[in-house]
Amino acid sequence: MYTSSVRPRSVVAMRFWLLVILFLVSTFVAPATSDVLAVSYQLSGKVSDQSGNGLASVTVDVINPTTAATVASTITNISGTYTLSVEQGTYDVRVTPTAASGFGPAVALGRTITRATTLDFVLVPAGVVTLSGKVRDPLGNGLAGQTVELAPGGGAANVWVTTNASGDYALQVAPGNYFLSVSGVLRRACRLPRAQAPHPHRARKLRAQRSG
Repeated sequence: MYTSSVRPRSVVAMRFWLLVILFLVSTFVAPATSDVLAVSYQLSGKVSDQSGNGLASVTVDVINPTTAATVASTITNISGTYTLSVEQGTYDVRVTPTAASGFGPAVALGRTITRATTLDFVLVPAGVVTLSGKVRDPLGNGLAGQTVELAPGGGAANVWVTTNASGDYALQVAPGNYFLSVSGVLRRACRLPRAQAPHPHRARKLRAQRSG
């Protein structure tokens, strides 16, 4: 009788500890596993020349600006379009045409990917110069999403880019004369210093002086 009474207790104890282990695993291990799974988004666009013709076989690299490591890469198809998947984050996106194409590379700096994003590039012939800068509001803060456009003479197509989250931009064009324009929507509310009102006694004195 003693032996038969002990075995059920041992089975119950074993089941109890199994339940405890399963609870601990579901509580601590499962969230850790889900945190590891990063969210990915589609990055797509078109690489073309200044006339709008798509450029094939252009390498598109997504680069981590902190480590300089390439996190994703692809090449454009015959129409000049590309599509790849990247995790949420901020990256530099570089496009490099083949040497035989006669075009120079281009780069979009500090692009933040938090949703499906379209990023187009317009390449110009090799031997280009880079125009870069920052668009600021009246308080000196960088403005994101502003369009910086260069219009060359002679009827050639305009070259444009939008500023990144810090207000920075970079354009690569052939040497020459251009008209530069910046357009966009001021999304940040700017609070400018208000003029200080004069003291009441000072105000009465000023009115007295004017009336005299």
